[in-house]
Amino acid sequence: MNAELLQTSLLVNVLFQYLGKTLSISELEDWLVGNLQDILSSGDSKAIEIANEVDALLVEESEKLITEEQLKKKLSVLISEKLSINSVDTSGSCNKVISDEPFVTSSLFVRARHSFAPAEADR
Repeated sequence: MNAELLQTSLLVNVLFQYLGKTLSISELEDWLVGNLQDILSSGDSKAIEIANEVDALLVEESEKLITEEQLKKKLSVLISEKLSINSVDTSGSCNKVISDEPFVTSSLFVRARHSFAPAEADR
């Protein structure tokens, strides 16, 4: 499971870099093309599904069927739906993710959890 989770996390990390304006659309395309075989070979069904959808969206954008801004919105929705993320901020100033699912960034396993309940001291 960790190997599978790694592929999903690597892919999502690259998508966040693109949405956060760290990567250009051509860099996203290059990364996806260069890593697609590894994703497909990983057996990670979630990463495969996301990669296929991202590839289809990139084709739509390159054929001018959608704008880059529409692409970004669709990628944000895709990430939210596939990872059960409650909020993704793609304003470019920072990326804020609120999730109850574990995810991996690089080689670090992280479980992100956030509560909006007031702290004990604030009550």
